[in-house]
Amino acid sequence: MNRLILLLALIPTVTLYWQNRDIPQFGWIQDDALYVDTGKAIATGQGYRLTFLPGEPYMNKYPPVYPMVIAALWKVNPNFPGNLGLIVAWNLLPLIVMLMGLWRLYLSFGFPSNGAALLTFAVACLPIYIYLATSAMTECTFFAMFIWTFVLLEKQTVGYAIAAGVLAGLCYLTRTAALPLFLTVPLCFAMRRKFKPAAAYLAAALPLPIAWQLWVMGHKAAVATDWVTRFYADYASMERLTVGFDNLPIVVWENVDSILTGVGELFIFNLGHDSFLGHHLARLITVVAIAGIIRLVRRSGRWQYGSFALVFTLLLCFWHCPPDQRLFAPLAPLFMAGLWTELYNLWSMAQQTYRRGKSGDRPIAVAFCIVMAAFGVYFIYSTAEARLVQLPMIMVLHRHDTTRIRTTFARVTESTPPDAIIQSDEDVMVHLFTGRHGYRTIVPPRLFYPPQMELVRNTFASLPEAASGAWTHTLVSDNAWKHTLSGDDLEFARKSVAGRADLSQVWNNSGDVLYERKPREVSAGGVAP
Repeated sequence: MNRLILLLALIPTVTLYWQNRDIPQFGWIQDDALYVDTGKAIATGQGYRLTFLPGEPYMNKYPPVYPMVIAALWKVNPNFPGNLGLIVAWNLLPLIVMLMGLWRLYLSFGFPSNGAALLTFAVACLPIYIYLATSAMTECTFFAMFIWTFVLLEKQTVGYAIAAGVLAGLCYLTRTAALPLFLTVPLCFAMRRKFKPAAAYLAAALPLPIAWQLWVMGHKAAVATDWVTRFYADYASMERLTVGFDNLPIVVWENVDSILTGVGELFIFNLGHDSFLGHHLARLITVVAIAGIIRLVRRSGRWQYGSFALVFTLLLCFWHCPPDQRLFAPLAPLFMAGLWTELYNLWSMAQQTYRRGKSGDRPIAVAFCIVMAAFGVYFIYSTAEARLVQLPMIMVLHRHDTTRIRTTFARVTESTPPDAIIQSDEDVMVHLFTGRHGYRTIVPPRLFYPPQMELVRNTFASLPEAASGAWTHTLVSDNAWKHTLSGDDLEFARKSVAGRADLSQVWNNSGDVLYERKPREVSAGGVAP
């Protein structure tokens, strides 16, 4: 029965992948294009570099495990973009490994076998997991190793600690989000006076991250003097110039609000975006899940995952951008277990109140049970609706945009010289499809603490240069800046660019506009770039 449930857990992702194996959403997250471009650079012998940027500096922002996977798959099929289906198909293997590990992890928390399988099924059906698993992203590869790290740690022996340490090191070389593992795991061992497993774990875990950091130190990109370089090569600079003592309370307030809303949206797709009530319901779900995590950890004595979650969440509170669902998706299995634990506890309390309480308390207990049952039905409905309606609709919209933008890229290739430097919100995609170098506008994150949308839109409209080179063309696609701007702000930015004296329009393709930059002497008196 458990194997059947775990097999069924694959269906939502496998079917969405098969229906969209041309990967129409490629490039929307932006990081997926960056991973593919870097994997291509490795496969074609260019090295571990940001080949889309002028000067092609070394890649030292993202660690190399997933780009190396893409490089191997690129060798099998170098036909881009036809090889995207193969690249994303890789995710299905670590997805299977992750689900097997998740079932075992839930068993270690004390859930019965069928309950552990159902919780695993519920996690596999979360829309954010399905979407990421059908994209060229690190998540499935990371989650598989991440979950099994905790499975092995719960054995609490030296041998298993060594194996967990190796996995933790690989986790870090896949996503730096694994960083808290190097603090929380040995602390949890030390609290139980298990010093030998702690030492064995660190001895196995640290070599790979140390080797990566040494490589980064020896292959630094240009000194970060602009936001493009900071964004692509210098996390520390981004953090230092965004979070300070003067705006620290605002940063924490904004990020905590994003976390509280975003965790709730892991369970009810886009709940916080629908209404004021939905926003607060998402927060309530998060609070209930946190209460359940505390109860679950105390009951089971399994501290490792919960300790990681605590430190990881604290780091996100001080992060230089509001955390989205993707950032704390590694915690979704724990939040799922916590939500179930607390709801089950509340349900049991309501039943006891009904059986033993006074007659006046029974209607309250019945009402409480009805509310919880309604939430369960709503969760099932929203999950099914997200998979059967919303995600397919999103893919249809992506496919429409993909058809248009690839036609645009073909025209860019025809309209620009090979040495053109193109300023575009789709900078990596432009390079993959045209071979042109370029970069996009990176807005200083500090402008979002608190949000200063006028300055944000003005930054986009100014099209600032990067220290690596002055751009010669700018491509303002129909989707440009929609990750940040909307409505009047978006319209203002587009009109501002269209009205610049230093630009001349080359063509307009269904809302995708290519501009060529005039010589500086011609643009005298125009908007300063």
